[in-house]
Amino acid sequence: MKIGTIGPREEYSSNYYYIGKILSKQFDLDLISYYGKDTRLTKTYKIKNYSKLSAKGELTYFIRDILNLYKYCRRQRPDILCSLQRPDVQGPLIGFFGKLFGIKTLVRLSGSGFENYKLKKGFKKILTYFVCHWFMRMILGSDRIICMNSKQKAELIRYGYDPKKIEIVLQPTDMQLYQPTKNKNQLRKKLGLNPKYKYIIYIGALEKYKGMDTFVNIIPQVIKHNKNIHFIFIGTDCESYNEKLMQVGGKNVHLLGQLPPAKTTYYLRASDLLLHPSLTDGFPRTISEAAHSNIPVIARDIVDLKKFASKTFQTDPELIKYILKEKWSSWKLPARLDQSKLAKQYLKQFQTL
Repeated sequence: MKIGTIGPREEYSSNYYYIGKILSKQFDLDLISYYGKDTRLTKTYKIKNYSKLSAKGELTYFIRDILNLYKYCRRQRPDILCSLQRPDVQGPLIGFFGKLFGIKTLVRLSGSGFENYKLKKGFKKILTYFVCHWFMRMILGSDRIICMNSKQKAELIRYGYDPKKIEIVLQPTDMQLYQPTKNKNQLRKKLGLNPKYKYIIYIGALEKYKGMDTFVNIIPQVIKHNKNIHFIFIGTDCESYNEKLMQVGGKNVHLLGQLPPAKTTYYLRASDLLLHPSLTDGFPRTISEAAHSNIPVIARDIVDLKKFASKTFQTDPELIKYILKEKWSSWKLPARLDQSKLAKQYLKQFQTL
């Protein structure tokens, strides 16, 4: 059986690798419209590119994806078309071309999707509303939708999607890559981190919807009371937040930019606490990675995260108080994050489609 999926932007390549690694055991996998250089993907998938259009922005990426997907469906005729990321853009394309060519479709709803417009302002809010409430409706024609939490499932049902076609399956991760470290101080020395400091790490995009304003608000107050607490940021840069974080944190803030997973895991395992203040999320893979690395997690109290984080918060003062107490205990890995069970769940979604 052949499965075709639209390729990711580089920041999402790990999700494609982890899921592809599971599916490749039983299916032939094609990656459509992927022009990246992640060797993990080129070894797991067969790359299918037909367009020579140079993509330098969201619009040209979108046009190139359409051209590649149309030609792929005409020439290859896969058994299943699926979208693993960007449900707001790639999901509707999969839904449309699946109907056009009579191919079964599966969409993975990784973010909040229909509610994202609430986090925007001005014209961007209007444009995002259009995407959320018109364009994204095209995924409702899919044969199955995988979502990350109960809120997403409720949203889909509210928009008229058949609840029997919805499955909640969490993000898989790489158990070999994310494991507890035996000697944290030794690892810190290799990374140039001071063993005497406490390190709080954030992994993800430096964007407003990811809760960056929370960091801007809490960092000066935390440092004021304890200068030995440092903050590490790994992820795609946002120039405005880079400046804000450096202004409020100075030498206590470490902006590392986007790093490959093989390097990210070292910084995660060398840290004392993962802070995930996102305002909207399906199920962040970083929480699973921290859990497997035995690193405590504090996350904003949204959707189902209370079931997976070692601690949740609702307000900035509450978060500051928790950080300054420094009682950041780890916790038992939730059963739903067991990777062998997740692998069986993912395979089942495609086997029974």
